[in-house]
Amino acid sequence: MRLRIIFCLFFMLFIAESHAAITVVGNLAQQAVMLPGETHEGIITLRNLGSTPSEVRVYQTDYTFTSDGKSSYSAAGEAPRSNAGWIFIQPNRLTVAPGSTAPIYYTIKAPDDQELIGTFWSIVMVEEIAETSPESSKRSKSVGINAVMRYGVQLITEIGESGTSSLQFLDRQYIISEDGTKTFQLDIENNGEKWYIPDLWIEAYDSAGNSVEHFEGAKRRIFPGCSVRHLIDITTLPAGKYKFLVIVDTGDENVYGAEYDLEL
Repeated sequence: MRLRIIFCLFFMLFIAESHAAITVVGNLAQQAVMLPGETHEGIITLRNLGSTPSEVRVYQTDYTFTSDGKSSYSAAGEAPRSNAGWIFIQPNRLTVAPGSTAPIYYTIKAPDDQELIGTFWSIVMVEEIAETSPESSKRSKSVGINAVMRYGVQLITEIGESGTSSLQFLDRQYIISEDGTKTFQLDIENNGEKWYIPDLWIEAYDSAGNSVEHFEGAKRRIFPGCSVRHLIDITTLPAGKYKFLVIVDTGDENVYGAEYDLEL
């Protein structure tokens, strides 16, 4: 069993002027490659950067997203590929002394089900409790300005090397901004069983079939059942007719491609 730190997810919910002090040490996502029936243990470390003790509550949610920018933080265990029910977290509430660190321990117990395949994930939310909150043991009754800092630490479980790969090209648009920026917008969906952070690039060919430009897209993580939107700046292309060859490389044996005709 091996552990890889992959990507980070950071949420900040500002109620007002900030006095929050809690932060998560290190990256905000942890991945474990496991087999059915195996157990993995990990730690989320918190640090209090402030000068007073900070109360924190810890809870789980699921997380899915779509290319139109919508994100869903549903109840833990509701998403089809949630691993929230496999995870035990301790403690669920703690106080971190000023200038100190404190651990949150978690254990992932993969079900002993040989039919499990692909990627499963959920989020551990770490939320500082405002002094004016009814949850706070300090029970401040003063009317003031507070902030709630919420970090989402993603716990990703891969069942060995199992799972099928399948990416689908969805909608695409050509957009010209008021400042003259030209953007090729492309939505991609993961309808397979594994997650990826694929490489994406475009080869642009003119009407004579000559390669005229190469564009690199940003690396975007795509979980099964989720979709992402790529915005690729093509401002350097002059007016004309082009054929775009879009390549998406998942890093394994699978490479996906699509062709689009575009007139600027």
